[in-house]
Amino acid sequence: MTITVGRNLSFARNPVTVTKEVTMEQGIELCKELYAELSTIGFFPALTGGSIYKEGNRKDIDIVIFRHRQMIEKFEMTDIFTNLENIGITDIRHFGFVTKCVWKGCDVDLFNPETIIKTYEDYKDMKTGAGY
Repeated sequence: MTITVGRNLSFARNPVTVTKEVTMEQGIELCKELYAELSTIGFFPALTGGSIYKEGNRKDIDIVIFRHRQMIEKFEMTDIFTNLENIGITDIRHFGFVTKCVWKGCDVDLFNPETIIKTYEDYKDMKTGAGY
C-alpha cells in the first residue's frame, strides 16, 4: 500500500485530509511544545518513528507520551486532550493505543504504551464510566 500526501484518512470516524509531509525538525518542534505544556503535569513526549531513523520527509510525526511514574499512576490520552488543544493540536481521533491528530497541517500519531483501551467498545465504556 502506498500512502501519499493529501490522502484521505477514511478509516477514521471523522476523516481528515493531510496536505503536507513532515521533517524531523517539525517533530522536534512539536516535542518541545508538548514538553512545555505537559511536563508540569507529569507527562513527557518522546519522538519516534521514521522521522528519526529514515532519510527524507515522512507522512507523519510519531510521538510516545510517557507518564512520570512517581506522579501519575495511570492515564489515557483522553486525560490530556485539553492540553493538546492548548498547543494547537486539532482533529483529535482516539483509538486506544494511538491517537491521531493534526498539528500545523501535519499528521501526528500519539502513542500511549500503557493504555488499557483495546477496542472502541472499551473506549465507549470508559467515557460512560462502565467498567472503569
